[in-house]
Amino acid sequence: KILIHRGEAVGVSGVCVDPGTGTAIGEFKVQAKHVVLAGSATGSAALVKKSDVPDPYRLAGTNLHLHPGAIVAGVFAEPVEAWLGIPQAIECTQFLEFGPTAKNRAWIVSGFAHPGAAAGFMPGFGAEHAKLMRDYRNTAVLITMLHDRTSGVVSPGKGEQIHISYKLDRSDYDQLALGMRESARILLAAGAQRVFVPTRPARWVTRAADLDAITGSVLGPLNPSLTAVHPMSTLWMGDNRRTSVVNPQGMHHHTKNLWVADGSLFPTSIGGPPQIPIYTFARRVARAIAAQRPA
Repeated sequence: KILIHRGEAVGVSGVCVDPGTGTAIGEFKVQAKHVVLAGSATGSAALVKKSDVPDPYRLAGTNLHLHPGAIVAGVFAEPVEAWLGIPQAIECTQFLEFGPTAKNRAWIVSGFAHPGAAAGFMPGFGAEHAKLMRDYRNTAVLITMLHDRTSGVVSPGKGEQIHISYKLDRSDYDQLALGMRESARILLAAGAQRVFVPTRPARWVTRAADLDAITGSVLGPLNPSLTAVHPMSTLWMGDNRRTSVVNPQGMHHHTKNLWVADGSLFPTSIGGPPQIPIYTFARRVARAIAAQRPA
């Protein structure tokens, strides 16, 4: 929990947990001149809400973006051995635009998974699933990721739990369908004998002409199966304390010396890898904190 006194963050408190049993074995309290949150857009936002940090405009934890992604897999006649080399070596940005008027927001990247993860996204059960896993060596994967307009909500649950509410809007389903169609088209053009598209039920496509049937109107919750790896935007920065959670230096608008230095700071989805921008945020916030220290 973040400790606040007279409108200023003054430290943190928490519970020590036995890593073997998961039971609480004590409590701790740390006093600090500055408190910096770096628990991702999910953890940081949940901690802010759990700590009852002043939030007069009820913004904290809202505006969640995720870059949700769908895995499209092509099975080839010859070995691919996609686990060798660099899994994400290329990307396709032909269908990725930016700004409020962007028409296309599908970002396609190459990728692959080790057997355990691959087994999780391959369809079917029993003998059917085993047959697909025997094609593992001959499989190549593309991931279509959304530069999403959908926004979700993060809230704290019981104990260490974090609740996330996120449901794609219709425009994002349309973009997801676009990305899956074009990913499948790339794999077919590369020589895949058949391509798995993760709708429910699963689709196996062998001809580019079959891709037109994959539209946003046939998609919905849990259809297709999605992954997400870039939580963003739940404690976003801005000049206006009525429409943003922290100021442009990363300090909370309503609690002095409470800072955020992670992906929570993005005002929107960014449609690209967030690692380097997050490093940049951390550098910016660190400099702002250092500037407050007396000489």
